[in-house]
Amino acid sequence: MERKIQVSGMPQGHGIDSARVETTIAKFYDKLAQMIPEPMTMEVHFKEAHTGGKREQVEVHVKTVVGGGKNVLVSKQIEWDAEKAVHAALEAVLKEARKLAGKK
Repeated sequence: MERKIQVSGMPQGHGIDSARVETTIAKFYDKLAQMIPEPMTMEVHFKEAHTGGKREQVEVHVKTVVGGGKNVLVSKQIEWDAEKAVHAALEAVLKEARKLAGKK
């Protein structure tokens, strides 16, 4: 099965392990694919927020389009750690997917 995942704006540096973040995204995509057997695409967008001091917060937007636009699952999370932000945003999408799968 081919994963349709688009990742954009991932911050470089700041101690972010991009391979680990991409692995986390792929695992959540696979969980969603098992839960919802329709074709889907996932977009993950990173944005630096509140860049005033030495540290920057990372804002993560996750959008998952299921069934060619029949259902759209979205989430936004802001954290100091990019990996935590991605994980929390994907957990929120997974929670929405559980609700969607329960309706069927």
